[in-house]
Amino acid sequence: MKIKVLLVDDEKLERVLIRKGYDWEANGFEIIGEASSGDEALQLFSINEPHIVLTDINMPFMDGLMLTEKIKERSRNCRVVIVTGYREFEYARKALKLGVKDFILKPMNIQDIANIVEKIKNELKDEEEVNLKNSIKPIYEKNDTIQNRKSNKLIDQTLEYIEIHLYEQSLTLKDIAKKVYSNESYLSRAFKKEMGECLIEYITRKRIEQSIVLLNTTNLKAYEIADQIGIGDPHYFSICFKKQVGVTFKEYKTSNN
Repeated sequence: MKIKVLLVDDEKLERVLIRKGYDWEANGFEIIGEASSGDEALQLFSINEPHIVLTDINMPFMDGLMLTEKIKERSRNCRVVIVTGYREFEYARKALKLGVKDFILKPMNIQDIANIVEKIKNELKDEEEVNLKNSIKPIYEKNDTIQNRKSNKLIDQTLEYIEIHLYEQSLTLKDIAKKVYSNESYLSRAFKKEMGECLIEYITRKRIEQSIVLLNTTNLKAYEIADQIGIGDPHYFSICFKKQVGVTFKEYKTSNN
């Protein structure tokens, strides 16, 4: 994925030097905007939340520290890098309590900027990989629990029917109960007690597991995968995917390319 960067400085020349002095695009970054004030920065932030905000500390009306504080109120994940002069450095140290990631001392050295943003990029990549592993692991841990359960004729029949008809959009609790000759309410309670999750949650989880397989082995688009696994509404599929996996379909796909 591209690491989104927002540049904030009331001096246009400083922003130009930062933007042109480093090949952001070639190194996996995207400048999503430039702001000449804290207020403008917050407006851009709300439109397209960046991964990194590179801001001067000394700006009128809203300085870099106040901007940092407002950013941290909106996002825990955004990294703020402060640009400061030697005279302001002691003042800038207060920013550590606000969660500032790093400092760049004036006069700016492009290599210093490159080193800091590359370090942040690697941290973000590592965090994303950990989050994906932690999100997907619980899905498959449930399968282990199911494999170790004792046999129950009603639930066995239900699981068998679900497996055969899993990708049919018409699959419902009412339909399943009818096919296994059970009352809907009773089947729902028995399934939850036996499997540890309600019947619809089980169906959704199995479908999302298959969507991950299709995502990793085909070039199908999200709406095509949704249709293949029995979820006719792409928006609902996106909601289910995020709930089960912990990241959006797009985020998962980007991280695995």
